Order: sequence, then structure tokens, then C-alpha cells
Amino acid sequence: MQMTNIQPLPENADTGFWDAIAAKYAKGAVADMAGYEKTLKRIGELLSRDDQVLELGCGTGSSALRLAPLVGRYTATDLSPAMIAIARDKLADSPVDNLEFAAATAESVLAPDQGYDTVIGLNYLHLVADLPQTLGSISALLKPGGKFITKTPCIGEMNVFIRMAIPLMRLVGKAPA
Repeated sequence: MQMTNIQPLPENADTGFWDAIAAKYAKGAVADMAGYEKTLKRIGELLSRDDQVLELGCGTGSSALRLAPLVGRYTATDLSPAMIAIARDKLADSPVDNLEFAAATAESVLAPDQGYDTVIGLNYLHLVADLPQTLGSISALLKPGGKFITKTPCIGEMNVFIRMAIPLMRLVGKAPA
């Protein structure tokens, strides 16, 4: 399988937090397995056998490994090279021929000639630094009529104490910048 054309991560890419927690993250269990399974089932219903899919913020690749067999080609990316290394180890243990992993952001992925049929970003949008720029990049990666599938927490709707705690957690390295 030919690798997707991906530019190197920008020098200012903030990979430190995610690289530091990658091993612990990989060992953690999904908090709501029934909800996760329901999400994957719903996404699977939106995909087609010949689709070219890009996943942004794939973490350690668990969702990609489950969804890739449903489509023609699946490229899963994450900002963190450490997360991608774990995802590649999982892929080596359970090979999926049409799946590739790469350290990348929405801005560093170059779309295939016709664009992607689907871009997926699970638990992703609330973490991007420049939401309008990222959404513009996602739009440019999609072919005309393509789908963007996302599910992400709405921090603005969270408890006021949680919203106030997030900046403090960032200061001490317990939340991404």
C-alpha cells in the first residue's frame, strides 16, 4: 500500500503532553465501553467499502483497527509520535492491510488526488489550538460531498468548576496546552 503524502510535523507542534502520557493512555480502559461500541457501530454505518478515510487524533489506534476493515483505505494520524508508535505495534500484532498510521495534524496531511471520502475526528476538536484553521484544513481534505464525522466533548457546557480547573491543570502539565 502506498503511504499517504504527509508533511513533517511543524517545529512548534505541542507533542510533549501526549508523548508523555502515551504509555499510560494505552493501558487505560475505555470508560464507557457500551457508548464506544455504539459510536463505532454508527460510524461503520456511514462508511462504504471503497471509501478512503482519514482519522485525525487517532491516539493509539484502537478505533482505526476496528473501522479500517470496513473501507478501501484508512489513514490514521495523531500529533504524538509516541501514540503512533503504540498504534503501529498494535497493527503489527493484528495486521490490517489497508491501514497506515502517521504522526500528523490536519494541516500536515496532503489529500489524495480526489480527496478523502470521510474524515473522522473522535474526541479531537476540543483539543485543537485554532479551530477555524483546523476545520478549514478538514474541509480541504474532503472530496466534494465528503463526510466529516466527529464526536467531542463540549467544554463550554461542562460544570463551571471543571472549566475553571482546566487552565490550572495545563499549568502543571495534567492537561494539554
